[in-house]
Amino acid sequence: MRFQGFKNDLPKRSLVFEACVGVLLALLCIYGAFLPRPQKTNGIFDRWRSMIVRQIDDVFDPPVSAWVAGLLLGADDGFSQKWKDAFRRTGTSHLTAVSGYNVGLVIMATQTFLLRLPFRRGARLLLAAGSIVAFVLLTGAPGSVVRAAVMIGAVEAGRYLGRPVKPLRALLLAATLIGLFSPRSLVADRGFQLSFMAAFGLATIAPAFEASFPRAWPRAPVEWISQTLAASIATAPLIAWMSGAYSLVSLPANVAVAAFIPTLMAGGALLVFVSFISIPFAFALALVSRGLFMLPLALIREMATWRAASVSGLTAFALLVLVEFASIFLLWRWRRRASLRYAVYE
Repeated sequence: MRFQGFKNDLPKRSLVFEACVGVLLALLCIYGAFLPRPQKTNGIFDRWRSMIVRQIDDVFDPPVSAWVAGLLLGADDGFSQKWKDAFRRTGTSHLTAVSGYNVGLVIMATQTFLLRLPFRRGARLLLAAGSIVAFVLLTGAPGSVVRAAVMIGAVEAGRYLGRPVKPLRALLLAATLIGLFSPRSLVADRGFQLSFMAAFGLATIAPAFEASFPRAWPRAPVEWISQTLAASIATAPLIAWMSGAYSLVSLPANVAVAAFIPTLMAGGALLVFVSFISIPFAFALALVSRGLFMLPLALIREMATWRAASVSGLTAFALLVLVEFASIFLLWRWRRRASLRYAVYE
């Protein structure tokens, strides 16, 4: 079955709902722009976060210590300016800022563990929600993590109640809730803005890319490449505006490095846990596994040295416009030919 037109694809009530949410978010952004910067306070979870970061520094040597702290808690202050420039040139700075990807890995690991225990579905859902809340608090509750937590909570609650929630609806719900509780985050929190645009790309552009691949290809790498490409395209304008540059190696760098992230997060968390029992033993394990932790960093450093890794000025603007218009054309073409099973906009 083919799409018969724009109106059939987007029911009127869906358009009205999304338009109302858009107006509300715009008003919250205007209101948040005039609010003063909130004063940061150090609570018990901030002290726990600092303690874990110090434990990581005791187990790992730089730059691996900053790499692990960034992956687990978003604490990437330990990186030198040279490393930060390398991440910027390769478009991988988001890897050391906890986001929805990290939250997804945490909920996946928690659910896998809970499935092995004799708990009912409701109890597993509550325990999984508790683990997400604890992770949000340990990371300092940045907007990107809160956004992902709200989205995952809405989707999981919908599944439990038998009323599936569309990704785009969950994203709008998350942005609205964050805007109501912290309007300034909508305009001042760059992590939240990047996370929002990445999630928007996953909900709208990724299905179009997935549909463009031959059906005979394995689904796992197709989804992986499509999601990485969609998130990169959706966040490219915002990153270019923030940094003044556009990375030409962002896609291959992210695809190459992202394959290591689940293993590195699990390994880093395990070594931190072992360090609370025995620092020498954890340090010895860290020395043995140092090569695994350094390999993604070596890839990023190598790609950053390429002369054409990043462009700026008029060239960056022209390439950015070209990529964005090509993506819009692909999305428009897919909307006319794709199956209704995606139901992205409903």
